[in-house]
Amino acid sequence: ALLMEKPGRLLVGTEGGGVVLFDRQKGEFTPLALRDTVGTGIATSVVSSLLIDRAKDLWIGTTSGLYWRDAKTGRVRVYDADRGLTLPIVRGILQDEQGNLWISVSGGLIRFALRKHPAQSDRNSVDQLPIVNLYDLKDGLQGNEFTRGACVVALDGKMYFGGQRGLNVFLPDDINRHMRIPPVQITDLQLFNMSVLPGDK
Repeated sequence: ALLMEKPGRLLVGTEGGGVVLFDRQKGEFTPLALRDTVGTGIATSVVSSLLIDRAKDLWIGTTSGLYWRDAKTGRVRVYDADRGLTLPIVRGILQDEQGNLWISVSGGLIRFALRKHPAQSDRNSVDQLPIVNLYDLKDGLQGNEFTRGACVVALDGKMYFGGQRGLNVFLPDDINRHMRIPPVQITDLQLFNMSVLPGDK
C-alpha cells in the first residue's frame, strides 16, 4: 500500500513491517510508531490500505483490523473484532462526503460511522465504538471477497471496489442504511394445493 502524505513524503504499507515514511528529500525511511493505548501494534500484520481523512488523520487497513493515527499527537486506536469491526481483514478504505468510511473486508463491504471522532472519546466509552453496517452478496455485491487495494472514489462521488468476481459501483448517499423490515402477512394457506380457511377441517 502506498499513499502520498504530502509532496516528497510517501507512506508505505508493508507486509509484516508496519508503515514506514519515505522522505524523498532526505532519502530516508522512518518507521511510524503504531501502538495503541493498550500496546497493540501492527508490526506482524499485512498493511493492505492507507487513507488520510478530512481531518488529516491516517487510517490503516490491515489483516488484523483497522488503525487510526492522530495527525497531531501520533496517538493510535485500533478497531478489530473486539472493538466494533467484526470482520477485521481489511482490503480497502474510502471516505464519503459525510465522513463515513467504506471498508472492503474479507466477508463484504462495511459502512463504518463513528459516533464521535476517536480523539474526542475515551477508549472504554461506548461512544468510541463505531456504527457498522455490513453489505454482502445478498445486497447485490459481486461477491463477499475483495481485492486488496482495489478501490477509488471518482470525481462524481461514486465509489469503486474491485472484487474477485467483478466491480462494485455505487453512490454512498444512495445506500439505504435503515432498511425497514416489512410486516409479515399471511394471504393464503394451502394444503395439497387447496386453500384452507380458519376453522376448516
